[in-house]
Amino acid sequence: MTFERPHEVWGSDDDRILKPAHCPECGSKKFGTLASIITRDTYWRCHQCGTVWNEIRYRQQHKRQW
Repeated sequence: MTFERPHEVWGSDDDRILKPAHCPECGSKKFGTLASIITRDTYWRCHQCGTVWNEIRYRQQHKRQW
């Protein structure tokens, strides 16, 4: 999964706002969030497949090698 960084952000790399480029499951670019402020903890929902994710949990789940 890749995350886009808006051009108009301030602060260090850790403080920048991240928005997913696409759904990690189906690749759709049609997704949204109900959050008024987007952070690394923001949850996203794909309008195509219904997958719900956030960056931190997604990365943690895919680091593990079961």
